[in-house]
Amino acid sequence: MSPYGYSGPVETPETYNPPDWANFLLDFHDSCGSDNIITEFARLHPFETNIYNLMGEPIHYEREVYYVDLTQTTQQIWDGFDKGCKHAIRKCESATVRLDGVDRQFRELYAKAMTAKGANQYVFDDAFFEKLAPMVTAFYCGGSAALFLKHGKYCHYFLSATDPDRRSMGHGNLILWEAMQWAKDSGCRVFVLGGGLRANDSLESFKRSFTKTSKPFYTLRKVHNRKAYDEVCRLREIYESNYFPAYRSWE
Repeated sequence: MSPYGYSGPVETPETYNPPDWANFLLDFHDSCGSDNIITEFARLHPFETNIYNLMGEPIHYEREVYYVDLTQTTQQIWDGFDKGCKHAIRKCESATVRLDGVDRQFRELYAKAMTAKGANQYVFDDAFFEKLAPMVTAFYCGGSAALFLKHGKYCHYFLSATDPDRRSMGHGNLILWEAMQWAKDSGCRVFVLGGGLRANDSLESFKRSFTKTSKPFYTLRKVHNRKAYDEVCRLREIYESNYFPAYRSWE
């Protein structure tokens, strides 16, 4: 299982050599067998070319990932927002957006928001945020806050939350607009909004209100030990599932 976010094998175009790459994938498969690794699941980065160099490995289309091209002018970026998004920003444009680290306010706000949504699996402990702190910038505005990861040409919209007890005033929209300008001024070229939990859900609709440009998001799903895989599925009486690996669909 890959870590949270995009992972998977990456080969740069400058050093890509098909025979070497094929041998690497073969050696990795053999290594998984030696280490009793049954399956591999990786979220492939939609903005890198690794999905095209996997030599026929079984990639699976998940959904679209939305992004803003920061090489555009600020006006062009603004023009890409839909009317509802612009209205939400204008409604609270006099509000103050504060940049800071991951403080107690964000942790409590995020936990409260996730609990209200019934998403307790995303309520992270203090240790998670302490490790994360050096890598993110937090934006705060009213009852909303968001964390952004910035590296190289990319800025990623990572975690966000709005106080469920406060009426939405468009603060989340304003935070994203301010973050895009901050990322552009910092030299980033791509602002990655991401997608929804599933295609066409409310989260994807919110992100799509900022841009219509997207990239396909794929995952790598490979069985390295078919005999062991089938046996574990049989023991758990799982004979058909869209979840991968199937033997974890009961969790």
